[in-house]
Amino acid sequence: MAFCKYNTDYIQDRYTIIDNMFIAEFLPFAPDNAVKVYTYGMYLCSNPHDEDNTIEGMSAVLSLTPDEILEAYRYWEEQGLVEIKDGSLSSIKYLPVKSYMTAPKKYKPEKYADFNKQLQVMFSSRMITPNEYNEYYGVIESCHIQPEAMLMIIQYCINLKGGDIRYPYVLAVAKDWAKNGIRTFEDVEAKIKEHELNDENIIKISRELGLATRGGLEEREYYLKWTKSWGFDLSGILFAASQCKKKGGFKKLDGRLDEYYRLGIYTSQDMEQHKKNKDKLYNLAGEVNKIIGLYYESLDYIVESYISSWMQRGYDEQAILTIAKYCQVSSIRTLEGVNGAITRFYKMGLLTTEAINQYLDMLIQGDNAIASLLETTGMLRGVTTQDREYYNTWTNIWGFDSELIDYVAKLSVGKAQPFAYINRILASFKSKGIYTVAEASRQEGIIDAPKKKAPVAYEEHNYTKKELEPFFSSMDDFDNIEV
Repeated sequence: MAFCKYNTDYIQDRYTIIDNMFIAEFLPFAPDNAVKVYTYGMYLCSNPHDEDNTIEGMSAVLSLTPDEILEAYRYWEEQGLVEIKDGSLSSIKYLPVKSYMTAPKKYKPEKYADFNKQLQVMFSSRMITPNEYNEYYGVIESCHIQPEAMLMIIQYCINLKGGDIRYPYVLAVAKDWAKNGIRTFEDVEAKIKEHELNDENIIKISRELGLATRGGLEEREYYLKWTKSWGFDLSGILFAASQCKKKGGFKKLDGRLDEYYRLGIYTSQDMEQHKKNKDKLYNLAGEVNKIIGLYYESLDYIVESYISSWMQRGYDEQAILTIAKYCQVSSIRTLEGVNGAITRFYKMGLLTTEAINQYLDMLIQGDNAIASLLETTGMLRGVTTQDREYYNTWTNIWGFDSELIDYVAKLSVGKAQPFAYINRILASFKSKGIYTVAEASRQEGIIDAPKKKAPVAYEEHNYTKKELEPFFSSMDDFDNIEV
C-alpha cells in the first residue's frame, strides 16, 4: 500500500483531464464501450493505488465483462493511445495523444490484406508501392473511412480519370468526402449514384459553355453545390452558362453563380433582368467617370462598390449624374468624393434631382441672405460655417423671419462682434415671445420697421463653382444643416 495517498473525498473533488485532441480526433468515431473504458481508465490513472483500480473494479462500475474491456483496449491500442502488456489486462499504459499524432504510424499487415489485394487488381498495369499503400492506410484511419468505402472511391476516380490516375488525387477526393461525413460504403455508394444521376445535366451545361468534355468529379461537385447548397435549378444554371461561353468553363460559371447567389438571384428570368440592369449600371458608371474626369479600363469594381449601392438607396440615374456634375463643378474629382456627397444628401432624404436642386437653392438663398446681413453690419468678408450655423438657428430652429433678422442687424452696426450681438438680441426676443418687427420696435423704440421683401420665386438653374463651393469644398457642413 502506498505511504501517502488522497482520501476518497479529495479524489472525488478533483478533475480528470481529457486531451482536446482526443475529443476532436478520436471520440466522435470510437465505439461507445471504447469511449467508456478509455474515459474511466483515465480516471483510474489519477488514482493508481486505489483498491478499485482493477479489471474487476472497472467491470463492476461499467457493467462490462473483462472480454468487452479487453476488446475496447485493443481498439485503443490500434489507435496508438494505449499499450497492453503481454496482450492481457494485467497492465494498461496510457500513451500521450500528441505522441500518436507526431510519430510514424505502423500498420498491421493482416488488417489490410484484403484491401491490398483488391487495390492491386484495380491498378493491374502497375505495381502499388509500399509508400502508396501506407498513404491509403493513413487516410483511412485519420479520416475514419471504411476500407470498402475507400476502394469504391478509388474505382470511381479510375472510371472518371483513367487507370493512370495518381493516388494524391484519389486521397484528396476521399478527404473531401470524409469532411462532409461520407465515410461508409453506403455513404459513398449514395454519393456516386447522386453524381451519376446528374451526368446528363452536366453534359448540357458543358455544351452551353462550349466544352467538349462530359465533365469529371470536379464538375459534378460544382453541380451539387449549385443545386443542393445554393438552390439553383438547371434553367438558371444554363442561362448563367450562356454568359460564360468559352470564358473559363465551370470555374468561370461558378464565379458567376456565386455573384447571383450573393444577390439573391436564382431564376433565369431574374438573371436576364439583372443583366439588363447591369448594362445600365455599367453605362452609368462610364458617364459618372466621364463627368468627373476619370478613366478605368474595368468598371466592375466601380459598379459593385459605388453605382449599385447608390441605386439601392433609391437614386435614379439623373440624380446621380446631377450630383456628379455638381461635384465636378466644385473640383471634386474622385468617386469617393461623389460618394460622400450622395451619402450626405441621402441622410437628408434628398433622392431626386428636383429635391437636391431645391435644397441647394435654399442654401444659396441662405448664403445670399447672410451676405446681405454682413453688408448691413459693415463686415467685409465671406460667409463662414459659423455664420450658416447662426442663420440656421435663427430661422429654422428659433423661427424668426428675415424681416426681424434684418431689423436686428441694423441695431448691431458698430458693435465689436455684430453676429454675436444679433444672436444675443434674438435669443432675448425668443424668450419674450417677440417675433415681429412691430413688437420689437415698440419694445426697443429704435428704427422703423423696414419694408418686407417679396419672397424669391424658385427657379431651376445650373449652379456655378462659386455658388457650390461653400457646400462641396467641406462636405462635413451637410451634417450641421437641418432641413
